[in-house]
Amino acid sequence: MILLALLVTSDIRVTLTADAAAVRLADAVRLTLTVEGPAPLRVDGDGPDAESVGAWKLTPDGPPSVAGGRWVRRYVADPFVPGEAVRLGFDPLRVWAGGATEPARANVTPLAVRVTTGVAEASPAAARPVTGPEDVPDPPAGRSLDGTAKTAVIAVTVTVLTILALAQTSRLKRRRPPAPADPFAGLGDLPAAAFAHRLSDVVRGRLHTDARPARRLTTAELLPGPARELLERLDAVRFGGEPLTPADRAGMLESVTALGERPAAHRRRARGGPPPGGH
Repeated sequence: MILLALLVTSDIRVTLTADAAAVRLADAVRLTLTVEGPAPLRVDGDGPDAESVGAWKLTPDGPPSVAGGRWVRRYVADPFVPGEAVRLGFDPLRVWAGGATEPARANVTPLAVRVTTGVAEASPAAARPVTGPEDVPDPPAGRSLDGTAKTAVIAVTVTVLTILALAQTSRLKRRRPPAPADPFAGLGDLPAAAFAHRLSDVVRGRLHTDARPARRLTTAELLPGPARELLERLDAVRFGGEPLTPADRAGMLESVTALGERPAAHRRRARGGPPPGGH
């Protein structure tokens, strides 16, 4: 059913229609406000009146359309309160018709919409008695409550022990030290200066001790010996730009490998122990 409210003011005709005469509180009413009059036609002030503000939420459904002497705008009205005849109206419109310089006042006849809810009216007759406590069913035959409790305790114990074992295994895996990186990996592909710089770091790392911090000393500050001679050759490549042949690289790598046990022997002698093979 469509509600219709019509008002004719002089040459201006105002119509308000709704797509339903009754709706639920959770639904909405779609309105169409139409103003007709001499062209050109301009309308302003299309808002809900004071009595409808608290009962409806009025939202324009797009901009108005104007074609000659016909102005049309649609709205969505959401009800806030239930009632048999909930007022739905607009404030008076200001209409400029036929090129008028002053607006004419055009009242909009309000609609009355029935708004219902899905909640039944509360009454003592409709009240239901309070539901009493339900009886607990007996346990299955052949299985006592004590047996059920024991099964639950065993299941919980097994679960806790499994979680603790997994946590201990995870901690052991995290404590396992990573495998040492190969200091010679990729050296053969480096340019001469980069090769010398990388190999010099390896040599100084093998010579480094708390008493003789080779990483922080210059080559000239190191004790004379094969390691210092090798570092001097590497410094000549790094800072002097001397070339390196594949044979030079292979010889330097063999020298670094030979230096591998020297720091350990020096540390044993510093503690007063015999060198390897000594008595």
